[in-house]
Amino acid sequence: MNSTETMRTDADEWYPFIGASSYRRRTPNLFNFVCDQDDLRNWLLKAIAQDEINTPAQDLYIFRDAFVSDIAIIYKSDGEIVEQSKVDQASLHSMHHLETFCSNGIQHISGEAAFVFKAGKENYGHLLIEMLPKLEIVDKLAPNCDTLLVPTLPTALWQIVQDIVRTMYGTRFKLVRMESALVRVDKLVLPGPVTKHNWRKSDIVNTFVEKLVHTYADLSQISCSEKIYVSRARYSNRALINEAAIEDLFKERGFTVIYPEELSFADQIGIFSKTKVIAGSMGAALTNLCFMAPNTSTIMIDNGMCDLFFYDLASIRQQNFNWIFTQKISRESMLKLHESWLVDCDVVVNALRFAGY
Repeated sequence: MNSTETMRTDADEWYPFIGASSYRRRTPNLFNFVCDQDDLRNWLLKAIAQDEINTPAQDLYIFRDAFVSDIAIIYKSDGEIVEQSKVDQASLHSMHHLETFCSNGIQHISGEAAFVFKAGKENYGHLLIEMLPKLEIVDKLAPNCDTLLVPTLPTALWQIVQDIVRTMYGTRFKLVRMESALVRVDKLVLPGPVTKHNWRKSDIVNTFVEKLVHTYADLSQISCSEKIYVSRARYSNRALINEAAIEDLFKERGFTVIYPEELSFADQIGIFSKTKVIAGSMGAALTNLCFMAPNTSTIMIDNGMCDLFFYDLASIRQQNFNWIFTQKISRESMLKLHESWLVDCDVVVNALRFAGY
């Protein structure tokens, strides 16, 4: 059984939203693509060259007397973990283990409540692309469900969730924050996955992003440059050691440097929806490329991790993608997820010159 069939079997009820579909991906421009491991290199090149991506059907599932954990693991009434919530989890804790953290008892929500979150909820990119688009499914298929259960989030992301729900859906949803490690819900409304993180994205993501751009279009009056460099100078995680030099390199080519964390969500949408070219190192802030119009371009500097997420996102948005690798790609690349790194400016200059910038 595939994951969709498994979920349909496990759920107490399920309802179809849209059927299986597909989208075409544009071939990216690769620069300095070096990988000494033949099987890994061949797999990556085959994955990148796949020009048509198939997405499964999208459903809405109902679980009665279910339990939701603050780490986004979901349990059925008998304590069995719901298959969908296992994805991307670092470790799968039993419900009994999490009960030990509920010293004041398990929070209980009577009636219906929707849950759209998953592992990775602390990351802006995951939240915006993999979780919040599920609100569209809830809105259409569960009109009587007005409660949205929200786990612990970083302050900035909690504010974005509130902003989006209020601006896009008005009073449609009431946000209820989790007050204990486990929450019992009489009738849990659970939309199916709309992405497979770095591989495929449902057209629901496209619909949601376009709705965001349309809704926020007139809420920002910030001026915009046609070419933007997205700096990570304010981030300590996976920081560019020579970020200042890279910023100067792009400034010399007519790019305006921005720091997304200093901008409101509306201003980020305003800027990215009007620009024509963005550049930056791989990181959550580049998720904002989703707000750009078709046929615009992204230039991503990669430290060898080769995460397909951003390329695939650009593809579903019908955009061009330039991928600059500054270090060798290897299976150990994920160890670089938090490491600071140094960018070879010559590699970037040569790639930009070849790409016409």
